[in-house]
Amino acid sequence: MKFLSVFIFLIPLVSSIEITCNFLYDNWMTIGRTYQCIFINDPLITSLNTVITAVKGIHKFTMNNDNVQVLELYSYQKINYIPHGLNQIFHNIIAIKANYGRINEINKKDLEQFPKLKYLVLNENDIEYLEKDLFKFNKDLQYINFENNKINPIFPTVFDNLQQLQELHLQGNDCIKKNKFDRFGVLELIKEVKEKCLPPNLNEIINNEQDTNIEIIQNQLNVIFSKISDLEAKIEILTKNCKQA
Repeated sequence: MKFLSVFIFLIPLVSSIEITCNFLYDNWMTIGRTYQCIFINDPLITSLNTVITAVKGIHKFTMNNDNVQVLELYSYQKINYIPHGLNQIFHNIIAIKANYGRINEINKKDLEQFPKLKYLVLNENDIEYLEKDLFKFNKDLQYINFENNKINPIFPTVFDNLQQLQELHLQGNDCIKKNKFDRFGVLELIKEVKEKCLPPNLNEIINNEQDTNIEIIQNQLNVIFSKISDLEAKIEILTKNCKQA
């Protein structure tokens, strides 16, 4: 019973919630007319493991969830984390807007749900750090807005794989306070980020990653060598059997 209690304690608690959308077909930023889901029941999302399991709302015309391209979370201080499970409901999201909340962290798992993402609007939150592979699954991003957060530091390679990025908003953060509105300006801003927003323990992080990678490779080689040894032993046995026959 004691073991069972410890086991249950170690399982991360998952909070499942249902949301209600106001479905609109309207202009959105520079995209133009898009079909949108705007959260209207202000869900309270304070758990890291919050999963959206169902969406209510009346669709317009003959639209359905697959037509939705924009998600807007009007959080008003009620959202601490980007909820998961949205990719199981909406399959064609290109824009996420979750501003004026209390989101204090964002990671690649949050954004992995949206492989088609082009617009990310997270201004007016409490985000403090941008990890190096934050946009690993979002290489089509064209517009990013992190204005008025608390970002410091920013890993130097975080924006490097975003070849389509045309606007980057970092005004009002701790380590950088600029916005850029074209590709040339974005490249200049990325360069400045690398100069001003480095993690203080960057070398330690890189060294730890290199050590981890070396260890992984060594373990993989050990497995391969073990399989080769087993194969050689089997060949030797087969050879002996053939000679005896």
